Amino acid sequence: MGILNVGDRAPRFTAVLSSGESVSLGDYLGKQTLVLFFYPKDETAGCTREVCSYRDSYGEIRAFGAALLGVSFDGRESHERFIAHHRLPFPLIADSGRALSRLYGAVRWGGPWPRAKRVTYVIDREGIMRGVFHHELRYTKHVADVLSLLREM
Repeated sequence: MGILNVGDRAPRFTAVLSSGESVSLGDYLGKQTLVLFFYPKDETAGCTREVCSYRDSYGEIRAFGAALLGVSFDGRESHERFIAHHRLPFPLIADSGRALSRLYGAVRWGGPWPRAKRVTYVIDREGIMRGVFHHELRYTKHVADVLSLLREM
């Protein structure tokens, strides 16, 4: 499955946060916009830059009434270390089984192992994709795109 498009209905999901709590798309529907971003790996140079740019803009994202969730293939323990090390104020989804990443078209196939795509979705309160941003090497561009869209919404 490829990356989803603006105007698509967001696929419903239930996933596990690094804290062990369950989270679902339904937790946000009718309540607030959800920024759901997928990134390849905890503690790698590009991913750390991207995730920390979300951290640094978290207050502004929240001021627009949006929630923020990050997703990677890493497990709960890796996420907990990553959150503590970089003082992240938002939760991460441990998608080690890749189910959520596959559902949202964030898995790149090829080579001996599947790899994660760097893609961000902005999902409105009705569950519609309002923004889809896919920049593999422009790590902080995702945040700029998200903030620009949230200002317009």
